[in-house]
Amino acid sequence: MEQTNSTVEEQENAKKPKTSSVTMKKPILYGICAALAVSLGCSGYFANSYLNTKNELDMASAGLEQAQTENSQLEKQRTTLLQESEDYSEHIETLQQQAESLEEKVLILNEEKEQLNDRLSTLEDSVATPQSYTIQTDGDTATFLSDVTIKGGNRVSDLMIRLTQLENDLSQIDASFTTASAEVDEALATYNIPSGTPVEGGIFSSGFNLTGDSSIGDGRVHKGVDFSTSSRLLPIQATAAGTVVTATFHPDFGYYVVIDHLNGYTTLYAHCSELTVSAGDKVKAGDIIGITGSTGISTGIHCHYEIQYNGSYVDPADYL
Repeated sequence: MEQTNSTVEEQENAKKPKTSSVTMKKPILYGICAALAVSLGCSGYFANSYLNTKNELDMASAGLEQAQTENSQLEKQRTTLLQESEDYSEHIETLQQQAESLEEKVLILNEEKEQLNDRLSTLEDSVATPQSYTIQTDGDTATFLSDVTIKGGNRVSDLMIRLTQLENDLSQIDASFTTASAEVDEALATYNIPSGTPVEGGIFSSGFNLTGDSSIGDGRVHKGVDFSTSSRLLPIQATAAGTVVTATFHPDFGYYVVIDHLNGYTTLYAHCSELTVSAGDKVKAGDIIGITGSTGISTGIHCHYEIQYNGSYVDPADYL
């Protein structure tokens, strides 16, 4: 009986699953699952990185294309401005030649007018004192005026007509000269745009930041640009012709100069150590108006340079 029970137990045990072998395989399965999870995670990370990199490259490519387009447009604008500058120069030269020609004509006509006035005065004197002749015939005396008087009177009349014509010609030439002069002034005013650097040998050290954009420079509002001179005192020159409207001291700007270019443009030059012009002075492009310095609120020797057009600040870097 005991043998039978033992046999039954053995059979029942044989039917039971071998849990020990399955238990031994669980760590391997966990490891495989973990490896798969890591692999999937890495794949997701790399896929995400790839997409981010691709997006960045696409954005950079688009930015580059936009920059190239803007550069192309700026180059076209530069070419157009150069052509307009050449046209203005030719136009101004033509007007100046016309003005010189008119001046010569006026001088010639004025000389001719003076000569005619002299001749007219001489003839008027001869008319005022006419010569007379007396002829004795059989006791009768006949006196008559010389035909010089008649001829002199006719010449005076002719000269008066010629003088009137000259005066009319002079009036027309004067009107033409005034028109040409106005055209020259207008052309010069249009062409007289600030350009170039105010300090030869200066280093562009601080840019334009009208709104205080934190991504530009130190983020402070800066209505112009700065040219550092590396502790050197260098001359400051006007960037266009005009009239000096301000040449004085200001607590912020120090010694500074403002020039009105009479076409909507004004320029300002600040922190000078010395001024060489006064208010009311007429200056040409390239004239020395002061010396660089560090007066006013300043951190070093430099020139602060501003441009306004019709009362609004513009970036001087666009005019260099």
